[in-house]
Amino acid sequence: TNNTVSSDLPLAPTLTGPGEITSWAINASLPNGLNFGTSNGTIWGIPTQLLTTTNFTIWANNSGGSISAEINISIVDQIPVLSYSPSTLELTNNTVSSDLPLAPTLTGPGEITSWEINATLPSGLNFGTSNGTIWGTPTQLFNTSNFTIWANNSGGSSSAEINITIIDQVPILSYVPSSLNLTNNTVSIDLPLNATLTGPGEITSWAINATLPSGLNFGTTNGTIWGIPTQLFNTSNFTIWANNSGGSSSAEINITIIDQVPI
Repeated sequence: TNNTVSSDLPLAPTLTGPGEITSWAINASLPNGLNFGTSNGTIWGIPTQLLTTTNFTIWANNSGGSISAEINISIVDQIPVLSYSPSTLELTNNTVSSDLPLAPTLTGPGEITSWEINATLPSGLNFGTSNGTIWGTPTQLFNTSNFTIWANNSGGSSSAEINITIIDQVPILSYVPSSLNLTNNTVSIDLPLNATLTGPGEITSWAINATLPSGLNFGTTNGTIWGIPTQLFNTSNFTIWANNSGGSSSAEINITIIDQVPI
């Protein structure tokens, strides 16, 4: 491995049988950082360059002739440690995020030659196959999912995991009028009272903080209040929530139910 001490070095020759070697030779220069002992045939040092698998021939010579052996040398790159910060992305649909672009952090020497990701990112997000960066603006909702990213070189791969969640935008909720003055057992022109949503984002559920007076109903699918009141009711405040994966928007209404006036 480049710039790394190897337990295989120094590599000394093995000679089997009688005969004293008087000189040593090698067919080509060794890669930078490695040395050849012309007095003993030993290879030693710390490599300082990358090298694809290359064959070298070494000769041991004496007055009787030569004996040769071949060795293959490969020098691969060091693998830096890969990480992302943050490693968990919670994004909002159709909204620019301060966490993007998200660039990788590489700790330690070694040059990355390629990048990979295990799955396609949600719509609107992109993966840089040349630098491992994630960027873009999401355009779909997305449940929390784990992605694995690999940084590769001739020495192997380093991987990191990130989690991505894309939640919805939360529209602003309001009611007009926000105060209902109703008359008992009487149809009101203010009912049904529909919710007004301003801004993007789809509501997935509705909630109200208390039970409405008898005769009035709350729409758990649309936030509407409707009906004909059948009880007197002092002015009371109700809070209504419109919810989605991005959170909740709330609005308050006051309801008063007075009695009919006899003729």
